[in-house]
This record gives sequence, structure tokens and C-alpha cells, in this order.
Amino acid sequence: MTHLARVLSLSGLLLFAAAAVPSNGTAWVVTPELGYGSGAAAMPNGDVLTCGQSNGADLDDFSLRRQSGLDGTDVWRYTLDGSAPDIPGSYNDFAGDVALDGAGDVIAAGNTRNAGTGLDLQIVKLDASGVPIWTRTLDSASSTNDEYRGLAVHSGGDVVVSGVFGVSFSFPRSSYTFTTVRLAGATGAPLWQHDIVGNPRARAGVIQFDPAGNVIVSGDMETTPQQQDAVVAKLDGATGGELWRTVLDGDLPNDYDSANALTVDASGDVYVGCLIAASGADGFSVIKLSGATGGVVWRYDHPSASSTSGLPVRLLLDGSGNLYAVGLVDEDTHLVKLSAASGLPVWDRRYRRSFFIGVTPLTDGDLVLGGSYRYSFAIQRVASADGRKRWRRKLRANSYNGGFVSTVTTDAAGEVVAVGGSVTPIPKGKVNGYPSYTVVKACSANGSVRDTTACP
Repeated sequence: MTHLARVLSLSGLLLFAAAAVPSNGTAWVVTPELGYGSGAAAMPNGDVLTCGQSNGADLDDFSLRRQSGLDGTDVWRYTLDGSAPDIPGSYNDFAGDVALDGAGDVIAAGNTRNAGTGLDLQIVKLDASGVPIWTRTLDSASSTNDEYRGLAVHSGGDVVVSGVFGVSFSFPRSSYTFTTVRLAGATGAPLWQHDIVGNPRARAGVIQFDPAGNVIVSGDMETTPQQQDAVVAKLDGATGGELWRTVLDGDLPNDYDSANALTVDASGDVYVGCLIAASGADGFSVIKLSGATGGVVWRYDHPSASSTSGLPVRLLLDGSGNLYAVGLVDEDTHLVKLSAASGLPVWDRRYRRSFFIGVTPLTDGDLVLGGSYRYSFAIQRVASADGRKRWRRKLRANSYNGGFVSTVTTDAAGEVVAVGGSVTPIPKGKVNGYPSYTVVKACSANGSVRDTTACP
């Protein structure tokens, strides 16, 4: 899996509420080690869970940490190294997503490199104090490389992961399979596995539970060789059986369509962000599917001003009948507010020189975007009324040494948490440095990231 694919893979984060939320609103920036952060989740007491890849004795480690909400220091840190030596310049151990279950235990998922089986899906469950409860490694039947793609945690504690099984990095590429596995929350034992098989390839994208406990998955598949279509499927939560499948195809021959973003509303209807190749310039598309049948309810197509294809990266429902779509078009970020009922646009805002790939809601309805701006690790608050920027904060960078935000969320007090990587300190001259695992807690009101007082 490419680094961009890791960054863009969506996770289903399950946050649970506490009766009282502590203030602990001090802003901070920490860069505890070389590597990069991929995922984040908030704990009820204000602490933060983050995960990613850290540099260890064997190049790369699957890394997970609990950090104090007061100053970002580690409460505990957990690392995992696969049983095979890491390969320089290749894909190795990393944790892509982290979530909390309803009991307050910690779930993280990603990849490890293991002897005889190459890259495997790796899932771990720890208690809140960082003590492992179980670990589970999933390997394809062919024992070839398997790419992690997504994680979702059911309210009852079970875990669902998705991946691409049977990947060969040699050319020509062999067939590979879009695979979804449900694990028992108590033990990590596999309960069922569902494969979407293409002709000859299929790849997983995003995964999420619907309100009824069924599993919605999206990705792409080759329907004929060199003809790739976007695919969305609804799986029975208890058995993994396929309840419906919707294939979305553009109007160009030999096109490459994919479904990269996904969310589900309270009624079970599904919203998908797609790249659907069409005649002329392509932007990206957002499609609403009936949760009952998978039929198309409406489609919104965002245009492109050039021949550059767009890419949808995040969808967010605000609970008030609005859907926000974040996409990358013509080398800039576009944020579109749509009516969830009709798909009609309310407004469309373009943020130049930016590469925002994450979005999270604030308690007052505004949004915070996370990604990069002019090569820098950056977060930006925008107004929900019209998408105008309220503030932007970024870490120092230059064209040789920059940074990025992989995930942006909020903590229990409503302050902003962003995780990713940044090069610090920046080396002198035209020399590339190594990224550091970077976590930022910013005040949502004003974007302050370095403050010794409580956020306003």
C-alpha cells in the first residue's frame, strides 16, 4: 500500500460519552520520535489515543500510544514488530487506525511483516492501561502480501477490518481480493470472512457499520480486465452474507472508477464519494444509495476545470440534514456542502495550495480540516454557513521538508487533535530530513497550538 493510500484510508472511530468532561484545554505540540501518525481517538478523561509507524531497531514498528490531554506526554506506548525483517524502501509495520470500544478498551489495526507470509493484517486489543488483551494476525490463503485498508468497531465490541488479500508487488500484478473479516470483540477470533472477487482484481476501500449492525463496504473491482468500477456492498452483520451490491461505472472505455469515501445516516442510507470517469474533465462524484436496496437515490458531480481527475477523500454528515464532501481537484482542496435529502449543493469552497484530507465537526457546527498547506502540517477551521476560513495553523516547513495531517478529530472537551508527520528540526540547505511522529492539540476557538493557559 502506498503512503498516500495509508493516509487516505478511512476508519470507523467509535467514541463514547462520559457524564462529565474535564477542561484540560492546554494546547500543545509533541514530536516524540521519528515516524508518522495515522489515526487518533479521544478518551472520556481528555487523554488522546494515537497510532502510526515509528522507527525501531528493525526499521519500522506498529506503534500505538496513549497521551496526556494536558501536555501530550505518553501515558503508555505499545509497539509491535513483525516476525520478519523489514525491507528498506518497502511497506512494513504500521498501525493505520485506532478506536475505542464501548467498554473503553483500545482497538488498533494495520500491517506487520512476518516470516513466510509477507505483509499481514494486524489487529490488537489493549485495555485502557495499555495491557494487551489479544492480538490477531490475518493472512491470505496464498500467504502473499495483504494490505490493511479499514477498521470499524461495533457497539457490542466486535471488530471488522478490511484489506486487499493476495497482493504481489511484481509486474504484471497478480489477482487480489477485496476481503472483509469480523472478529469477536472478546477474543479476536474470526467470526466470518467475505470476499469480493474481481476479474481478476478487487480492492477494499472504506468500511462502516450501519445502525442495524450490518456492514457497509466500498472499494473497486475489475469487471473485465482493465475495466475497473466502483463497488459498494451491504453485508449481513451476523453472517457476512451479501445483502446487496451496487457497481458504479463511468462512461469511458477502460476507465478506472473507485469509491474512496463513505458514510451512513441514521436511517441506514449510504453516501459514497467516488471517482467515476466521465467524458471530458473529471472532478469527483457523491452518490446516495438506498440502505434497503443499494439503488441510487441521487448523484452529485463536482466538475474539474482541467484534465486533472479529482479524488473524494472524506464525507461528513452533520446531523442537521447536511452532507460535507472533501475532495482534491485541480491540485486544490474543495469542500462542498450538500443537502443530504436531494444532493443539491448549498455552497462550494475552494482552498488553494492546500491538500486537506481530514474533516471533523466542532460542537458549534463549524468544521476543522486537516492535511497540508504549502508543504506544512496544517489545520484550518471553516464556517459551516459558507465555508469561509476562520483560522489556519501550520507547523514550519519548506519545499524540501514539510509535513502533513493524516487524521483530525476532537477531544472530550471539544478541542482539536491532529496527528501526522512533520520534519523537525528542518535541516539547512536543500537536504531532505526525516519526518517525526507529530501530534497537535489546538484550541478550537482560536487555533492556538502552543499555550500555557486553558483554551478559551
